[in-house]
Amino acid sequence: MVKSKIKSIPGIILLRIAGLLLFISFIYIAGFLSFFTDNPVNNQVIQFLNENIGLIVLMSITFLFGEIFSALSFPLNLPAPLFNASAAVLLVTFIFRIFGLIDTLLNKNILRIFDRIELLVYSAVFIIMLIGGYMMIFHEIFKNRSASGERDSP
Repeated sequence: MVKSKIKSIPGIILLRIAGLLLFISFIYIAGFLSFFTDNPVNNQVIQFLNENIGLIVLMSITFLFGEIFSALSFPLNLPAPLFNASAAVLLVTFIFRIFGLIDTLLNKNILRIFDRIELLVYSAVFIIMLIGGYMMIFHEIFKNRSASGERDSP
């Protein structure tokens, strides 16, 4: 989970949505420019990005919600690891699809070995991100309590 230095929620939303819109506009421009090139690899990559734009947008929005919740204080930041873990699974899904594209471009089936372990990897990524996220939240809570001097006194 990447911690943002931006702590204002409007700033997080504005920057992440601007980045997503910029990425989508680059894909649109690349798709438009692909009509002027005669490179089949370029066309396949652009087609791949266009086919997976829904996944990319969903992943970006899920990471956005995770970052928004992590910018909040303790009881309100508890959903952040759930969103980040879900977004991480979507990211791994996209990476597996990239492996499929590479196999297609190379005309080999080298990376198809990952098809057998996909479900295991999805589960492991979700659990690791979830546990790691909650460990970070509770570590911050205990660190803040010990820094403020709250100790069990008789």
